Amino acid sequence: MTIYLGLVLANTPKKIMKSTFKLLLAIITTQLISSKVFSQTETIHWYTLEEAQKLELQEPRKILIDIYTDWCGWCKKLDAGAYHDPQIVEYVNSHFYPVKFNAETHDTITFKGVDYMYDPMYRVNMVSPKIMPGSNGYPTTTILDEKLNLLNVQPGYMEIKTMLQFLRYFGDDFYKTMDWTTYQQTN
Repeated sequence: MTIYLGLVLANTPKKIMKSTFKLLLAIITTQLISSKVFSQTETIHWYTLEEAQKLELQEPRKILIDIYTDWCGWCKKLDAGAYHDPQIVEYVNSHFYPVKFNAETHDTITFKGVDYMYDPMYRVNMVSPKIMPGSNGYPTTTILDEKLNLLNVQPGYMEIKTMLQFLRYFGDDFYKTMDWTTYQQTN
């Protein structure tokens, strides 16, 4: 009997520790899930150029076009960085119709009622020069106004802070009242 009682008492702290550990693990996991650490973060809802044009007719907004290629390392870095930043995701989704456009797509793309196709000589879809004039590098970020007119073409990679400033400059219509340099210095 003494041996049995000794084994029960010896196992009790282990059982208590094990139960306590399980309880703490359950509490921590619940907290992490509720704080979205383990849950999927929000992402930008990307549209095709055609989808954005249709949405534009229903509810006018500016269009943000991320022009990339599959082989472009800086494009991948921009996508993994700025386009996954929570502030940028929220801002883009609420102020723009964001379009992710592969400049080398072989699909026929309709833009402003004109069909554009891939040109093997230039190795790009011919809508690319229309939405990124003056830029021949990737990534390129293009902003169109609510009537599909070109507002800005920004070639190259942007850090998160610069991207957020860039988006707000056009999304909040600061471009109508001040130049980019002044805006950068004051915001």
